Amino acid sequence: MIDVYITYYLVRGFSMPESIKDVLLNVLFIFLPIIMYYFLWELRTKTKNGTITNYLFGLVCILSIYLTMSFPIYYQDGFLYDLRYLPLLFALLFAPIHISIFIVLFTILYRYYLGGDGFYFSLLTISLSYLLGFTIRQFFHSLSLRRKIAVTFLATFFVPLMSFFFIATFVKEITNILAMYSYLFIVPITASIMVFIIEKLNDQQLLKLELEKNDQLHLVSEFAASIAHEVRNPMTVSRGFIQLISNNEQISIKERQFLQLALGELDRAQAIITDYLSLAKPKDQRKKYFNVSESIEKVINCVEAYALINNVNVTSSIEPNTYLYGEEGKLIQAMINFVKNGIEAMPDGGEINIALTKFEDYFTIVVKDQGIGLSSDQIEQLGSAFFSTKEKGTGLGLLVSYNIVQTLGGVISVTSKKGSGTEFTLKFSNQKKTSTT
Repeated sequence: MIDVYITYYLVRGFSMPESIKDVLLNVLFIFLPIIMYYFLWELRTKTKNGTITNYLFGLVCILSIYLTMSFPIYYQDGFLYDLRYLPLLFALLFAPIHISIFIVLFTILYRYYLGGDGFYFSLLTISLSYLLGFTIRQFFHSLSLRRKIAVTFLATFFVPLMSFFFIATFVKEITNILAMYSYLFIVPITASIMVFIIEKLNDQQLLKLELEKNDQLHLVSEFAASIAHEVRNPMTVSRGFIQLISNNEQISIKERQFLQLALGELDRAQAIITDYLSLAKPKDQRKKYFNVSESIEKVINCVEAYALINNVNVTSSIEPNTYLYGEEGKLIQAMINFVKNGIEAMPDGGEINIALTKFEDYFTIVVKDQGIGLSSDQIEQLGSAFFSTKEKGTGLGLLVSYNIVQTLGGVISVTSKKGSGTEFTLKFSNQKKTSTT
């Protein structure tokens, strides 16, 4: 993660006491993006604007790289060593693609501006680092914390190792083996610590968001419990009188249609109240192991007619004998909500796919549509009280579904892009059916 001249003088030896101040200064520059990452996440949560915070984060990474290169650690004969590649790696893993490309270009141009024969080797290492970081990015965020740290360590160990082999091949003068090994490990260790801190900050922020959602859910539940009885009584009376009037043979066909419409709206209001009460007072059902594969088949049978009416084709890929402990009816209710939302997101028809896939420790249920898609800000608000992407929606369907999945021990992730459809992924721990008494 440094050019060949830096590495060359490093392996020949340097005086640590003279460089400790510059080392600590570089470390400060490195942790600047981490501190700002946490602050920008707070800002993003409050403003609901991801685009502005993404660009601000990119500018912070550029500032960190600029400072590490402008105030480097100096060694013999004026050759320098800095930690510019650590904030660069941070940007490659956590910033949007277009922003990370801009950061890489800035690093290359500024290195060219600083001059020196080591520019071409730096260009090579930056390019390789970008390709490596882009490859790791594809699967990095789905790994566990331990595997993230291991992958980061190996990735940041690669370029210093390449520098060492370059020196061993072309320079052929290594007088300080201890310093060489120190160099090979100090960068990946620092990078691993960075990733550990970032993941812990992420966990803290996710926990905070979860607590805020729980507070919203509690507020909705208390509200529903306090007014449900008062609202249901007049609705029941109104429904009875409407049914009496509709049975009158003297009313016209058009008037009868109006009455049926009124009954339908009363039923819809009744369903909304029921959804609220399901949050306020969940029913205590006996939990048991059930076959999720069979449950998904039931969901498909329930929605096929609705999909056909909306000119939507339902496809599926379901692995058999997948079990989960909980209430089967609740999972079916949540899945029907997800699938219906996908169907309604395709006003011109299309295809919706439901896939159940088993892995070693978990299984996933993926619902993917070809609908209008969602923005990043809309994705962040999914499952929140009173938020809906539909013109006449209440948001209760997704709110209840998110609550059900959480109760069953699952995690929901959403990927979408405007005009390109939406993909809901439900992840559950892989469980085996056991005998119960």
